[in-house]
Amino acid sequence: MTKILITEDELIVRMHLQRIVKELGYEVCGTAATKEEALEKAASAPPDVALMDIHLAQGSDGVETAKELRERHNCEVIFITAYGDARTVDRTAEVEASGYLVKPFSNASVRAALQTARSSHGQRRLAKERETSLSNLFEQQKEAVLVVNERGSVLFASPGTTRATGKASQEAVGRELGELLCAADTESGLRLQHTIGRVLDSGEPEDLEIHRIAVEGRVLEIGMHITAVREEGQRPTGVLLTLRLPANEPELPHGNDGANGTSSQAPTEVHERPFGAGTRLLVYSHDTFGLGHLRRCHNLVRQLGRDYPELSTLLVTGSPMVHRFDAPPGTDYLKLPAVRKVAPEQYEARSLSMSGKSIHNLRSNLLLHTVKDFQPDVVLVDHSPLGMRGEMLPALRWLKERGRSTLILGLREIIDEPDRVEATWKNQGVYDVLRDVYDHLVIYGDPNVYETARLYRLPEEVLAKTHYLDYVADPRPDARTPERDPSIPPLVVVTAGGGDGGAGELIEPFLHMLRQDPPEGGLRAVVLTGPFVEPELKNRLHAMAEGLPATVKDFIPSTWELFREADLVLSTCGYNTMTELLVHAQRSVLIPRVLHREEQRIRARRMEELGLATYLHPEDVTPASMGAAIRKALAGPPALAIARREGRLPCDGARRFAEFCGTLTLRTAAHRATR
Repeated sequence: MTKILITEDELIVRMHLQRIVKELGYEVCGTAATKEEALEKAASAPPDVALMDIHLAQGSDGVETAKELRERHNCEVIFITAYGDARTVDRTAEVEASGYLVKPFSNASVRAALQTARSSHGQRRLAKERETSLSNLFEQQKEAVLVVNERGSVLFASPGTTRATGKASQEAVGRELGELLCAADTESGLRLQHTIGRVLDSGEPEDLEIHRIAVEGRVLEIGMHITAVREEGQRPTGVLLTLRLPANEPELPHGNDGANGTSSQAPTEVHERPFGAGTRLLVYSHDTFGLGHLRRCHNLVRQLGRDYPELSTLLVTGSPMVHRFDAPPGTDYLKLPAVRKVAPEQYEARSLSMSGKSIHNLRSNLLLHTVKDFQPDVVLVDHSPLGMRGEMLPALRWLKERGRSTLILGLREIIDEPDRVEATWKNQGVYDVLRDVYDHLVIYGDPNVYETARLYRLPEEVLAKTHYLDYVADPRPDARTPERDPSIPPLVVVTAGGGDGGAGELIEPFLHMLRQDPPEGGLRAVVLTGPFVEPELKNRLHAMAEGLPATVKDFIPSTWELFREADLVLSTCGYNTMTELLVHAQRSVLIPRVLHREEQRIRARRMEELGLATYLHPEDVTPASMGAAIRKALAGPPALAIARREGRLPCDGARRFAEFCGTLTLRTAAHRATR
């Protein structure tokens, strides 16, 4: 059983939290009010998870206490705070907390945080067993030597490597090997990867006689000796590459970037042409949580496919559900290893037994090599300016330096609470990237609904290249409302989006209400749990629905038909759920998911302010309150249908994006190399 240590200086809060934790089936191995008490309790009964108040009694600091608990017992940490602001969260970043509980908290929020921490604890333990640090790095080295860990990151570069990398030693450290020793062709890159893999597997050194790299307009043929690096008695944790550089460096014909496998006779001339036939579009969607980003990208790509049938589109996504969506003609996808979000700005591998750093490096390398090989004319990065934890930055830098791709960032209208977004973007350098890297920024929303550019304090230089597109919905043209038969009980569609958080809090109270106190005249219900719902919860929901007028489904590619048929939709308030409500639904009751960010709560409240939906905060949800909200909504006018008839719902963002692309002038080489 997972053991929980609770450290909280307020007695009433501590007792309340202890009761919730026990009711959820966890073991409380100790409670404390100060740092000293917490360390003492943990020494006698080591915890798996520490629930830690940031501000403790007697001047103790919860962040420092958490650091010591993590170092001594390798436990997960969930911080408790009365403040959900970005500054408070930033103070805890170095602890790599599994989650946060903002007072006042509920059973649902504690359960979600503990489930995330329990998963993180298992992943962290596996990663610790595999990863050992290198104990000896070279401080002085006259030869050209690189030390690279098993994930491909450069830990050390001697001064002698500069001629091969084009980077000073201090600039080389922290980069990916594939980015630093840029292979001049695909064959060379694969040969080096396979050789390093064999050395890591066998522990035996190997020589690579010829490796072709591209650096500063030259192609160099170098050799290298590759040796495994390991601690005594341990498996290899990295490799040492001793480079053999030629005395003379042959010049490349001017204009060859040498990094994508193109012919050395690549043309120097760059032509301009319109967006359309022959255009290569790469769409990046990191998809760590739910299905929203993937659905939105598919909506955009479908519209582009209609308007530009000769377009070639590569969708790059981490969604494990991408194969279940029908790709439009001319579209293919590259599946990145999947991750899931476990805390603000913290991710772990969804399926693979890899640490967060390992999965980040793997995805970043795949992205860099993909853009080099695909050579896109246009790149659309969805929602995340840097990619997941900056994984797109190496690819974006390469594309910007090459100067032949139009780089577009697409933002949904609401990201999170504005102060938190501003603090995060300043800390991560996002504003600089928006100014210096992206050519255009498009916002999937309407400023009359939410003033994204103003509220997220976009600088003047960025505002000048920012375009509002309206909401992006499924571009299928037929959104007519079917006739209702009053003799048939109303249909309620219940959906938790992807199901990766919020499914239990939404669906369980509904099923209890449907069994105990349904509206007069009854209901029919279709319940969508989402494909990422936990198996235990999924089975429980299916069992709860037995004998009720409710059909439970785990996944459907589109809710378009269901929303169109429904008398009322009861749902979370993710971006895509809301846009489909705007286009197809009659009435809605919104219960936002508030795990990790405030996005859905802000959107749901704004929908209620506009008179388009009923909003319930998750902590106020009970079978009785949900039943009351459903009865009131069904008795009232169909607010969404009325707003559609009055033209108040701007949902043609996909069409407007296609029109925007049609205005682009692309920069492309006179002859694109083919394989």
